[in-house]
Amino acid sequence: MKTTFSTTLKNHLSEVTKLHEKLEEFGRTQQIPESVLSSMDLALEEILTNIISYGYQDTQEHDILLRLILEGEELIAEVVDDGKPFNPLNVPDPDVTLPIEDRPIGGLGIHLTKKMMDGIDYAQLDGKNLLRLRKKLSKSTRISHHPAEGHTMEILQEQQGHVITLSLVGRLDANTSKSLEEKLLALIETDNRLFIIDCTQLDYISSAGLRVLLMAAKKLKPLDGKVALASLKDHIKEIFEIAGFLSIFKIFSGQEEAIKDIQ
Repeated sequence: MKTTFSTTLKNHLSEVTKLHEKLEEFGRTQQIPESVLSSMDLALEEILTNIISYGYQDTQEHDILLRLILEGEELIAEVVDDGKPFNPLNVPDPDVTLPIEDRPIGGLGIHLTKKMMDGIDYAQLDGKNLLRLRKKLSKSTRISHHPAEGHTMEILQEQQGHVITLSLVGRLDANTSKSLEEKLLALIETDNRLFIIDCTQLDYISSAGLRVLLMAAKKLKPLDGKVALASLKDHIKEIFEIAGFLSIFKIFSGQEEAIKDIQ
């Protein structure tokens, strides 16, 4: 049996929220395991963000077609855009073993997409880019879905001695990462040097969020500052591992352990 859903997105970053909502709705109605849906969610955000940010040479509004297909043992997503020709399969993988000093800020989105998907196909059709992403349905029994409240993120701040803890609640994606970037930059500029990012209630992170964390770590290193991470959920930790961030950031099981180490 084949089930298909289609929607049209515009070339605005705010449409990332609509993407998440439509995918979540499709996953809930079709009872797709959360682990499968989470991987597809990340891959589609990376692809859509790349199209919106780099695909167009004008300032006009463009349509981007998203088609979701549930067929057999696969969840398939097709993305069709009229931007400049771009085959993500031709993008070389970044070196995720580089030390922090040599790490470029950015460039992880396509890499994450390749690693999270079971198959990717690209073609040009009638002058448009057609990208097909495939994810096999896992045998996970974790089917229940808990709708996100507006797909937002809240940042809770507390301080213990010289250590500032920022607790992230919700989703750290292309739309919400700017608020964390502004918060960290403002704190660094006022001579704060020790940070813990508590991820207990962080449900989702994309390359946009990784970029902000790497930016902060690179700024703090020559200042003898530190950024540590606490309480990463398994699927969040997997993304850090794929990005090679486990060699850059210290990861702790909880906030108290992190504070003791970083002081």
